[in-house]
Amino acid sequence: MGIKKALTWSLLTLLLTSPLLAAEAVITGPDQVRPGQFTVLSSQESTIADGGKGFWIPDPSLPEDWQSSECGGVLNTAFELPPGKAQVTYYFHYVAYDGDGHSVATKSILVKPKEGTPPPVDPPPIDSPSLVELKKKSDTYVVKANDSVTAKRLAAVLREIQPAPSIEATANLVRDGIEEVLLTREDAQRNSDWLSWRLAVNQEIVAIAPTNVPDYMECLQVLATSLESASMQSFLPRKTEPAVKLTVIVGPDCHYCDLWKQRELPKITDWEVTIQDATTRMQIPSFILKKGSSTKTFVGYTPYETLLSSLE
Repeated sequence: MGIKKALTWSLLTLLLTSPLLAAEAVITGPDQVRPGQFTVLSSQESTIADGGKGFWIPDPSLPEDWQSSECGGVLNTAFELPPGKAQVTYYFHYVAYDGDGHSVATKSILVKPKEGTPPPVDPPPIDSPSLVELKKKSDTYVVKANDSVTAKRLAAVLREIQPAPSIEATANLVRDGIEEVLLTREDAQRNSDWLSWRLAVNQEIVAIAPTNVPDYMECLQVLATSLESASMQSFLPRKTEPAVKLTVIVGPDCHYCDLWKQRELPKITDWEVTIQDATTRMQIPSFILKKGSSTKTFVGYTPYETLLSSLE
């Protein structure tokens, strides 16, 4: 991290001390945000000649787990307060350059809780069996969504919900807040399955059947706790391509082909499996197993354990 920060500031110092010419960098966005608030910084008002480019330089003091996404000069992110700090200011730079020169714009963002917001405290223990079940169900589907960015935003929304005169009115606020978060997700989070989470937790809340607003608010705080704790876990990276590919070549009226599909295929959970019909005279079933640049072939009934051990 130290080397990365040094390189970042060395680059910025070089740019700031070089002559500024035709390109003009501009950053627009809020001056102050709340912790966890969805934040958009835009460089689209910058002036760059054809063939020129631009890039962002984030504040090197941002934590290691800070996340953002960038598309078309627009940076989407959210900030959290460092432990023990009541507020913090981060500085972002945007560099625009073309054949005539370059320009650097700087934007400061104050991260500060809303006035009157009490300091964060550890949530009280959940001792009601129905609320324990609600959190357990939420935890399961948050982990399946595998999307810490959206989990943090949803938690922030639920924490900020103010009780309305009725459960129905409060539920409408919750619905609107959740839908705003989901509709403003970036492409990297678009495929995350938050619908299953909503359906599962709604079903649990219906089973709990809160009879007043305070009881309903307690359910919301349990969900916020679930989202916050699950979003801090180390999520698995999204797989863009399976590590192992298996092609199984079969034929009609092949007893061993059917037996292999019945007994061995259900054991395979994380390979990409393709079943193909034989197009030439060959012994079946046959198997083509690929991992990286390595390819292995097997002929005849081959147990999953044999295929697996060949990868070691």
